[in-house]
Amino acid sequence: MARQKIKREPEYIEDVEIIDAGAEGMSVAKPEGRVVFIPFGVPGDVVDIEVYKRKKNFFEGKILNFKKLSDKRVEPVCQHFGLCGGCKWQHMAYEWQTYYKQK
Repeated sequence: MARQKIKREPEYIEDVEIIDAGAEGMSVAKPEGRVVFIPFGVPGDVVDIEVYKRKKNFFEGKILNFKKLSDKRVEPVCQHFGLCGGCKWQHMAYEWQTYYKQK
């Protein structure tokens, strides 16, 4: 007999600080000790998020609202940033991109 998948309501969390940069352009936050991967965040941003996917060891979310922008954040050079997927970190100052990539 097939298990029926239960669809959960999205969870909203306010005032989440982005604390790190992860692989593939994802940023990392740990609200209430839970690891959440969030695209287009920069360490130092404070945001409201929607958690839309829950895995055993991590969650995935998206930014709904920026409360505070990071001092590491810059304006992307390419007008297609965020659309084509070619450049994952153009919204972060270059010296910080290299720091997080080496880390």
